[in-house]
Amino acid sequence: MEAAGIDAPDADRCAADVLDDDGLPRFVWEDVPVEQRDYPAVILASVREHRAWKAQYEKAKSIRDGTGPPVDDRSATSQAAVMVALQ
Repeated sequence: MEAAGIDAPDADRCAADVLDDDGLPRFVWEDVPVEQRDYPAVILASVREHRAWKAQYEKAKSIRDGTGPPVDDRSATSQAAVMVALQ
């Protein structure tokens, strides 16, 4: 993914054994009571994150394989406008 310019998040960024700079555990996993109405928002956020990662992964694969989208030169004029201007 790096070759495609995509910065992937650290795979173990939320691992229980990750230590902070002070040597203490970076995360403390505790059961936090969640109200029933918060569950749909949490699930939807997880689905959105998954879709974004999947799209980035597929884009990186297509760039790697040379089957990615054509390069867009961000031209402000269309090729037809250029041809008319040259006549």
